[in-house]
Amino acid sequence: MTQTDHKPAHRATLQAAGPDPGLVFADSWLALRAEADRRARAAVLDKQLAMHLRRRLAGGQTLLNLIDLGTGSGANGVYLAPRLPGPQHWHLFDHDAALLARATTRVASAADEAGRTPIVSSRCGDLADRVGEGFHGMDLVTASALIDLVGDRWLRLLADQLAAAGAALLVTLSVDGGWRFLDAGGRPVSDPDDDKVCALFNAHQRRDKGPEGALGAAAAPNLVRHLQTLGLVVMTAPSPWRLALDRADDRALALALLQGWLDAAIEQSPGEAEGIRRWGGRRRAWMEIGSGGIEVGHVDVLALPATRSDD
Repeated sequence: MTQTDHKPAHRATLQAAGPDPGLVFADSWLALRAEADRRARAAVLDKQLAMHLRRRLAGGQTLLNLIDLGTGSGANGVYLAPRLPGPQHWHLFDHDAALLARATTRVASAADEAGRTPIVSSRCGDLADRVGEGFHGMDLVTASALIDLVGDRWLRLLADQLAAAGAALLVTLSVDGGWRFLDAGGRPVSDPDDDKVCALFNAHQRRDKGPEGALGAAAAPNLVRHLQTLGLVVMTAPSPWRLALDRADDRALALALLQGWLDAAIEQSPGEAEGIRRWGGRRRAWMEIGSGGIEVGHVDVLALPATRSDD
């Protein structure tokens, strides 16, 4: 099964309420996407979040509590820590104990915008259970490349608990369902079967993730709607991967994505396998030329509590 966020070769099952503890992201995939993730993130939302947290500190708080859901390799905390004020206490949460141990070390070696080392604690468990506990005492709830794997009930619970706690939320790198092949000048290079394969891939992402199913590209819009209904101030910004085929790391990621799209489309529509494979052959041949690139759509979402006078 190909994952919603273009994660080829990593299988997963999802419970109705959220990610199953068996959801596994290999270190190799997290490493492959790390640089593309870093480049893609919407800096404008990071700045808005930093201003909000500075106001909290100016109001008398002496420590910011930040929880990272689905921590994985720790890349989210490592990215955010130096862009946010402090002092910071990071609470890392993931189902994978081995990944979590490495993530704890990575985030502990980061520093806030003033150069202060954060406090870091970690906990291993099921995300559905953790979200159900609520976020009392947290200033920020954050997650990266996660929500497109879950269903709407999980997102509703997340929004409800966030609003009840008065915390901010930053959810990054959620897929929007689109991709484009571009020439060296940034102009689209179309193939007659691009739209069909893309549609099959997106349909595949919404199946086989548990009783509720995964939302895929609908996750971010659904989350925004839930947050706005609860009165939070919500901002969104595009955060696409822009992969240049003349860069080795981007090229490796692009080829892995192509294979993942191909496998998912065939699994979704086995009767069209021959045509889908021909599409994959054409696209691989084009990519092997080594110029141009691929753009993969993602979106970042920031929500701030509207009940605070400083927001």
